[in-house]
Amino acid sequence: MNKQQIKEIKLSLNKLCADFGLESFQDDIGHNTEIIDLSFPIEDDYIGFDIDYIKICLNEIESLQIKDDNKVITDTITQKAIYISNNYYPYLYLGLFEHNLQDGIVLRICDNPLLIGLACTKTQEYNKYNPPCSRHLAVEIIYPTKEARLTSDEEDKMLSSYFFEIANSFEMAINYSSFHLDNDAFDEEEITHLDLNKLENYNYGMDLFIQANESITQDLKYLFYYKIFEYFAPICSKIEAYDMLRKKLDNVNLRSNDPEYLASFFDLAAKYSRSLRDKDLIKSLLNNAFDLIDVYQYLPLSIKKQKIKSENINYKTNKDSLERIIDLLGDILYSTRNQIVHAKSNYLSNGLECAESELQELNNFMHKASYSIIKWYNRLPNHQK
Repeated sequence: MNKQQIKEIKLSLNKLCADFGLESFQDDIGHNTEIIDLSFPIEDDYIGFDIDYIKICLNEIESLQIKDDNKVITDTITQKAIYISNNYYPYLYLGLFEHNLQDGIVLRICDNPLLIGLACTKTQEYNKYNPPCSRHLAVEIIYPTKEARLTSDEEDKMLSSYFFEIANSFEMAINYSSFHLDNDAFDEEEITHLDLNKLENYNYGMDLFIQANESITQDLKYLFYYKIFEYFAPICSKIEAYDMLRKKLDNVNLRSNDPEYLASFFDLAAKYSRSLRDKDLIKSLLNNAFDLIDVYQYLPLSIKKQKIKSENINYKTNKDSLERIIDLLGDILYSTRNQIVHAKSNYLSNGLECAESELQELNNFMHKASYSIIKWYNRLPNHQK
């Protein structure tokens, strides 16, 4: 770079810092400078960016737009926040993720994504635990010209193909994440610390619970929670059946030759078999393995109002109403599970499924219920497990 170019880039960087809230940049820029170091708020150190890339971004900074909560674009660049399940660092630093298409479009994975870092700084999507730039990973599309830019739908399809090839080559899954921070939900004074003296005994439900809490899509998260219900439901059904059988055997009017009495054992067996059917399997858990009244509030409002038609329940709710709610909630959870696992082309809705837009909220309910179910199982005496 000549002196005029150095002067111009310094002026542009000063404006960038002022407009986006960056703290500073290392201004020892010379003729042979290859890396420009920028200082973002609360970052531990400067973050370096290739000078040619910085020039492109500076030239297009006026076109920067924040889309949704995970996408930032300029005229020729798109960045979307992502999460990768495996150790990606060796592949990233060896440049193995970079892919050049025939039409001049470049696809790559990048850490410290500049555009997302600028967007997070501008909108204050950071706190002392979550710096605006270094905490993010992004997939990036670089177009050769503004006119070459694809539509958002075309981009998504292209990125799905790109992620597909990465999954095949490196056996790792890539999912979209968000750079939005719900700072209001984070109260440092209310954080509870892990008490190692109160660790639960291990059971298989914990593995499913851990998998559900990984950063995966909401539909897969739901399926892992549902598997917890499916895993423990037969145990709950068996306990109920044994309890009814004991009551039958304790009958003070026991007459071993009474046909009606003997037939009642077949009725109990049939009821137990019905409770193990897919549709009814998890209903035995509801309000038996966890306090439904306590976690009912976490269900999506539309499910409570439009499907169950009961916005609130409490300990004064009569038994018949509670049984109706349990039966309907079981159908809703089962229908939602079916909608996820079956192809959309051949699945017929029954109107009970949770809307996709509310699946995250339903997962909050499943999270709390699943945690209680796992602890309920550990409290059972060994002969009931």
